[in-house]
Amino acid sequence: MSLVIKKYSLGIAELGKQILDYADLDIGPGKIVVLVGENGSGKSSFAMSLLGIPGYERSGSVKIDGKETVGLEIDEIARLGLFVSFQSPPEIEGVTLFDFLNASYRSIYGSGGLSSFKLRKKIIDAVERVGLNVSFLERPINQGFSGGERRKSEVLQMLVLEPKVAVLDEVDSGLDIRSTINVANLLRETASHKKCALLVISHSIEFIRKLHPDKIFQLKNKKFIEVTLEEIESSGLIQESN
Repeated sequence: MSLVIKKYSLGIAELGKQILDYADLDIGPGKIVVLVGENGSGKSSFAMSLLGIPGYERSGSVKIDGKETVGLEIDEIARLGLFVSFQSPPEIEGVTLFDFLNASYRSIYGSGGLSSFKLRKKIIDAVERVGLNVSFLERPINQGFSGGERRKSEVLQMLVLEPKVAVLDEVDSGLDIRSTINVANLLRETASHKKCALLVISHSIEFIRKLHPDKIFQLKNKKFIEVTLEEIESSGLIQESN
């Protein structure tokens, strides 16, 4: 379960903006990598581009477990095992969180997945692990959810779908201290037990400390540059938050 990015170039033609230029990034099975960078550097755009969302010009190679994803459609990339949580997850009227999780799971695993009974149990167990009430399962996706509840919902989706590679964009935003610790623990467990390759975008030094990442990279000068926690602390690039 790995994410290997080689000579990846990414731009937004409408804005005339080049985000990455022949950039490389390699995340192995069970590894946690944190991505930091200045506001506006393109971290969120990079995350969304990995799913093949239209509007981005991209070239190079993005492989999930050795399978190329550049040029594939969004659903094809998702079925290969990529999960991306968005910085601002939208509300979806008329679709309950449970129905969304059920449909997403079936679209990925098909008849080879869990039975309906076992899947429901898995979903309820995951709801409790992220710290949400089971009543959230019957609510429309993100409708009336606080910022922290939306983050927990994104982690819930990851736990249920068990992707090979997960890219999480500021998943700690809006969480209180207790929830931040819980989410960090869940991410470490996912990497360790499921061998998921995790890429976590964060602006919080405290959250990064709790994650104990294997590596930290900064998006700078259109490249991924490896840095240490001490270097980003001293640079003032990100701040204490919890």
